[in-house]
Amino acid sequence: MMQPGVLIVRAPEHADALAKAVRKGLHGRQCHITTQSMVDTQALALPEGASVDWQATYHGIVVVSPAAVSYFDAHIQQHQQDWPQTNYYCVGAGTAEAMVPLSGQPATYPAPLHTAEALLELSALKNIEAQRWMVITGREGRTLIADTLRSRGAQVEVLEVYERVVREIDLRGPFSSWSEQVNIVVFTSQQHIELFTTAIERLDGGSDWLQTITWLVSSQRLQDCLLHYGIRKQQIVLATNASTPALTRSLLELINRSHAPALTKQTVNTDKSHDDSQPTTKSDTPVAVEQDTPQKAAHSDAIPTPKRSAFGLFISIVLLLCVVTLGVGGYYAWAQQEAFRQQTQAELSELNQRIADADRAQQSIRSDVVDRMDEQLQRRFNELQQQRQQEAQALREQAAAEREQMREEFEQHNAELTALKQQVDSANLRVSEDLFLVEARDLVLAAGRKLWLDHDRKTAIQLLERAENLLAAAEQNRLLPIRQQLRDDIELIASIEEQDIESLSMRVSTQRRQIRQLPFVNQTIGFDEGDDQATSSEFSEWRANLAKAWANFTDDFVRIQRTDELPSMKIGQEQRALLVSQIELQLQIAQQALMQRQTINYREALEQAAEWIESYFDTERQAVQRSLAELRELSGYDLDPAYPTRLLSEAMLRDVVEEMLEGDNR
Repeated sequence: MMQPGVLIVRAPEHADALAKAVRKGLHGRQCHITTQSMVDTQALALPEGASVDWQATYHGIVVVSPAAVSYFDAHIQQHQQDWPQTNYYCVGAGTAEAMVPLSGQPATYPAPLHTAEALLELSALKNIEAQRWMVITGREGRTLIADTLRSRGAQVEVLEVYERVVREIDLRGPFSSWSEQVNIVVFTSQQHIELFTTAIERLDGGSDWLQTITWLVSSQRLQDCLLHYGIRKQQIVLATNASTPALTRSLLELINRSHAPALTKQTVNTDKSHDDSQPTTKSDTPVAVEQDTPQKAAHSDAIPTPKRSAFGLFISIVLLLCVVTLGVGGYYAWAQQEAFRQQTQAELSELNQRIADADRAQQSIRSDVVDRMDEQLQRRFNELQQQRQQEAQALREQAAAEREQMREEFEQHNAELTALKQQVDSANLRVSEDLFLVEARDLVLAAGRKLWLDHDRKTAIQLLERAENLLAAAEQNRLLPIRQQLRDDIELIASIEEQDIESLSMRVSTQRRQIRQLPFVNQTIGFDEGDDQATSSEFSEWRANLAKAWANFTDDFVRIQRTDELPSMKIGQEQRALLVSQIELQLQIAQQALMQRQTINYREALEQAAEWIESYFDTERQAVQRSLAELRELSGYDLDPAYPTRLLSEAMLRDVVEEMLEGDNR
C-alpha cells in the first residue's frame, strides 16, 4: 500500500511552518510532505494623493491576514510612525500572533472559527453606528467585512497594502510525482483552490486524480468552492480553522487513518491462515469413523473421539484470535492516544515557545530603546537638569519663606483671636451686636487668608457676604460704613480677572503634540565667495593673465575666511529626536508651572522652547510660524492674579473691635 503523502498549497512562509509542525507530530514515521504556492504577494504603493491620517482616532482597525500585518508595518516604518492606539481585530490567530509583537497592542479574534463571518459576529462589531473604522487588506480581496461595517452605520476606510500576483508555473513535472506520492491536499485560500484545480484539470489524468485524493480545507466557504468544482463531499475534510495547530491536528488524524488499513489487512490475513488449517483437521475425522469396526465402537465410548478434539482445537484457535485481535486493537488505541497526547504536548510547547520568544524579543527591543534614550538624555541633559534643579530649589526656598511668613502672620492672627476670645470671655460679653462684630472680623480674616494663600476667590467672596449679612442682622446704623466697605471689597474681588488655567494648559498640550510634525531646517555651512580676478582675452596680455590665473589657483588652494557667527552644525536623526524630546520636556515644565501659577518658570520654559524651534526648525513654513506665534502669545500671560494686598473692611472691623474691647476694659 502507498505511504500517505501530503501536498500543502499555501504561501511559502505558512506552508513551511505547517510542514514542520506535521513532521514533528509524526515522531519519525514516514510521510512524504511537499509544498506549492500558486501566488506571490508584493507591496502595494498607495494611490497618488492618498495617505494615512496618523493622528486620526479610530474606534477599531481590522487586519485580515499576516501579509497585511507585515506590509502595513513596513509602510509605518517608511513614514517613521507608530501603530495607531486603538482596538485591533484579526480574522484568525495567525494574524494576531504576527501583529501583537509589531504593534505592542492586544488583538481580538474569533474562536474556534477563524473566518470573516465569525469575526463580524463579535459583540464589539455590532453597535458601531457613526464610528470610524479602518480595514487593512489586500487588493481584490473580499469586501464582506467593509460592506458589513458600512451597513451597520460605520465610517469605513479600506487600506490596501499588498496585492497577489499569480505565478507562471508548469505543473506537469510536479504532477507526475504528486500522482504517485500524494493522497492528501491542504488548502486555506479560495484563490489557491481555483488556480490549482484549473491547472491540474488541463493535465492528462488530472481530473481523475482530483477525484481520488482527500481535500483538507479550513472553512465551509472553501468546502462549497470544492463542491462547485465537482469534488465529492466524502473527499473533503473540514478543519476547525486555518491556524497551524488546527491544520496539524487534522492532518495527523488523516495520516493515522491512512496507516490504519494496513494494520487491519494484516490481521485479516492472519485469520485466513487459521481458517485454512481448520478444515484439514475436520476432514481426517470422518475417514477414521468410516474405518472403525463394530468391535472398536464399544471402545470409542470410553475414549474421546477425534471429532471432539478437533472442535476443542477450533475453539482454542478462535479464542487465540480474539485475544490477538483485542491485543492489536488495544495497542492501536494506545498508540493513537499516545500520539494525540504527544501532539497536544508538542503544540502546547511550541505555542509557549512562540509566546516566550515574542515576549523576549519585545522586551529586548524595548530595553535597547530605553537604554539608548536614557543614555542620551543623561548625557545631553545633565547641565540643563542641574540648572533647572538650582532654579527650582531657589523657587522652593522662596516659596517656603513666603509660606513661613504667612504662617507666622496666621499664627499671630490666631494668637490675637485667642486673646480676643479670652477678653470677651473675661468681660462676659453677651451682647449680640458685639458678637456679630467679632464673628464678622474673623470671617473677613479667613476670607483674606483664602484669597492670598489659596487663591480661592469664590470662598473668599462667600465669607465676606456672610460677614456683611451678620452686620446687617445687628441693625446698627454705625455699622453701615463697614457694610458698604464689605460690599465694595466683594465687588473689587469679583471684578478681578483671572487667567483660564485649564484653557492655557490645553493650548500648551496641543503644542506638545504638534512638535513632532514640524519640519526641520535644511542647514548648510557655506563661505562667502570673493571676486575672482577676471582674465583678458587679449594675447598681448598673456603675462597679466598668467599672473591672475596663478593668483586664483593659490587663493582657492587653501582658503581661510573670518566670520562673526559660528556656522550652525547639521544635526542627524538621533539629534533631531533628542531635540524634539527637549522641546517636549520644556513644554511639560511650562505646563506644570502653569498649574502651580509659577509665572517665571512658565515663561522661561516657553521662551526656551520657542528659541529652539526658531533655531532648528524651518521658520519659512506656516506650521512653524504658527507654533512660534502661539508660544510667544502663551508666554505673555501673567498667572498671578492682581488681588488686593489688604482689605479695608478688615481694618475697619479691627478698629471697631479694639474700641469695643478698650471700652469694656475701662
